[in-house]
Amino acid sequence: MIKFLAFRAIDDKELSEKFAEGHENVLASYGIKKVTSSNRDWMENPYSYGVLVLDEDTGEAIGGARIHLFDKKHPLPMEEAVSDIDPKISNLIAEYSNQQIGEICAVWNSRSLSGTGLSILVLRACIAESSIAIASQLNLSTLFAFCAPWTVEMFSNVGYEIETSVGKSGAYPYPTPDLLATVMIMKDPKNLKGVLKSEKEKIINLRKNPQQLKVESGPKSTFLIDYDLIVKNNIVTHKKLSKYEVV
Repeated sequence: MIKFLAFRAIDDKELSEKFAEGHENVLASYGIKKVTSSNRDWMENPYSYGVLVLDEDTGEAIGGARIHLFDKKHPLPMEEAVSDIDPKISNLIAEYSNQQIGEICAVWNSRSLSGTGLSILVLRACIAESSIAIASQLNLSTLFAFCAPWTVEMFSNVGYEIETSVGKSGAYPYPTPDLLATVMIMKDPKNLKGVLKSEKEKIINLRKNPQQLKVESGPKSTFLIDYDLIVKNNIVTHKKLSKYEVV
């Protein structure tokens, strides 16, 4: 059985470590040594949340994604990544900073899933279902993403649009000169405008039932997934973030 677990980074060091090791291993397998979303500063960030995907039979971490909330002390990962070469990225974030905003980042799945039919399912469920369902718990008005080429279509299917005002029509050569990362934005995660009907139904279902057992269909087979997506110690329910807040 596959388990999806939501967590707040500073509250669960064990899950944070499993996430970091899995993400770093995947990057290393592609020859990528450093990206901003893979450094471990996020483990001490009170506004960093994650979804970790576990194979319960083996205990192996097989995928995940993170959501970073914006505040004055903790810039979004994509801003850290490219603001030195393009200050427009900071201007873009500032445009939305009067709202509650965040970024879905560090989306990954283990290469051990290749050929199983589970790889696409894990990515889709992290991006399209779990992360956006959790965003509603965090009361986010706008979501950003800095997408690898192979995830742009998945993000488009769940209501993200390419932000052409930055980079080269939204794209940057990152994290290596031969790879392009694309800035995307979801302007209405609450109402799910622009989300494919099939994806919208899944997101709404997880919003209403964040803890459930569900059979999910992949391209080759079906899998039983145990979702546990309630964000514990959610600081957003107690206080409103702003760019002016000092943590």
